[in-house]
Amino acid sequence: CYGSSDIQPIPEALQAAYLRLDNILPAHAQIISSPLTRCAQLASLLSQTTRTCTFDPRLAERCCGAWELQTWDQVLPWQHAQHQQVPRAELDAWAADFMDYAAPGAESVRHMQARVLAGWADYSGPSELPTRVLITHAGPIQVLLAHLTGVELNANPIAEVACGSVVLLTLTGGRWGFEMIARLYE
Repeated sequence: CYGSSDIQPIPEALQAAYLRLDNILPAHAQIISSPLTRCAQLASLLSQTTRTCTFDPRLAERCCGAWELQTWDQVLPWQHAQHQQVPRAELDAWAADFMDYAAPGAESVRHMQARVLAGWADYSGPSELPTRVLITHAGPIQVLLAHLTGVELNANPIAEVACGSVVLLTLTGGRWGFEMIARLYE
């Protein structure tokens, strides 16, 4: 559970992601990135030429507080009971109130949703550059997909957004759609 921890990307994965994206993105695009290093380094590489880049903390992953940097089998003990680190009461509270519960020291999903959508509102209007590229994390991507497709955000992901996924958002006839177009690395 990386959450908002500032984790360094694996250099080979970063280079592979850069080369793949650099080839599919238009030469002139507005890049808006989470300031967390695992996104910011890719955004910086992609904006070395004619693309512009802005770092926006509203696109950072949700802070998971006490759960940060624990393995998911420590956070989700029903999968691996021998590794339980998170008290069952915390998990039950999260399950009972997915949107508003926050683990100790964490932010709630609703709080993350509010900041991500505030950022989206700032970037979704007209622009002199026809293409915007958001470099962000699975949590903010789920928030955007739910918002743009009119689906209620809940514990069930809108789509499987694995690390290194590229999601294409399109606006056609006033309706947003999305397509998973690539995995930058495995």
